[in-house]
Amino acid sequence: CEEVFGDGPWRYRRPADRPAEERQHLKNYDPRMLPTFRWREAPLGDRPRATVQTAIGDFDVELDARNAPEAAALFLRTALVGGYHSARFERLLRSGSDPAGKFAVAPVKAGFKPPPGDLEAIKPAAGSAAPSDELIVAFVRAGEGAGGLAIGVGPVQEHATELVPMGKVIKGKDVVRSLLAAEAEAGTFKKPIDIRRVIRNE
Repeated sequence: CEEVFGDGPWRYRRPADRPAEERQHLKNYDPRMLPTFRWREAPLGDRPRATVQTAIGDFDVELDARNAPEAAALFLRTALVGGYHSARFERLLRSGSDPAGKFAVAPVKAGFKPPPGDLEAIKPAAGSAAPSDELIVAFVRAGEGAGGLAIGVGPVQEHATELVPMGKVIKGKDVVRSLLAAEAEAGTFKKPIDIRRVIRNE
C-alpha cells in the first residue's frame, strides 16, 4: 500500500501544488472557456410522452404538441435539465363551477424557472389540448410556481391565466386520482407529494 499510496514523486498533485515549471502547459487554461454539457434535445413530434415518477406511484402523460407546442416544448426542456426532479405537488386549485374540478400544482424546482421570455411566448392551447372529460396535464405559465406542472380534471379554462393545458394522462390514472384526493387546506396539501423524476419516453 505504501508503494501505491505513498508520497512518491509520481503521485498526482494538484496544479496549484506543483512547481512553476510543471505548470507551463496550463498557462492558458481558463475554466470559463470549457464547453458546457447539454443534454441532447429530441425532436418534439406531435404527441410526445413522458413518465412522471412520484412518491405514491408513476403516471404517463401524452402531450398534444400540435395544439400546445410552446408549452409542450418548454415542459420537456425543463424536465430534461432536471427542473422537476425532487419538486413537489404543493398546491391544489379548485374549480368554482365544478365541485369535482381540481388541479394539483408542482412548482418548478428552485433555480430552474424558465426565462420570462419563454413563459410569455406560451400561447393558450387550442383544440384537443384541453379535453374536458379526462385527466389533464397542464403547464404553469404564470403566477406562483411558473414553469411548473399541473395535473387535474375539470374546467381548466377557469385557470387560463395561470395554466395552459397541453395533454392528458394515459397511464397511472389511479395514481393521479389518489394525488388529487390528498388532504389539502386553504389550497395547500398538508403533505406535499414528492416528484422523483420526469422522463421523456417517446
